[in-house]
Amino acid sequence: MEEIKKDRAKKDKVKIILVVAVSLLVLFIIWMFAIRPAIEKRDVKLANEAIQYAIVTLMQQAITCELVPLTFANQTINLIAIDCLQQQG
Repeated sequence: MEEIKKDRAKKDKVKIILVVAVSLLVLFIIWMFAIRPAIEKRDVKLANEAIQYAIVTLMQQAITCELVPLTFANQTINLIAIDCLQQQG
């Protein structure tokens, strides 16, 4: 009788371990193939929107015919719309 209880307890532990392992595997698969791609897609969309906003802002500043300084690291250039140069010439 005692031996049957021990055997049943062992089987129950194995079942619990299997359920936990399968649950973790399912969660991992959901993360890899559903949640993570959705997050990455959203991040790319936000990055593209930020880049578009920056370019439009630079263009709007450049068409005012004033120099727009662009700095990256130790290098700076001045941006101006070519139409402004033709008006001055």
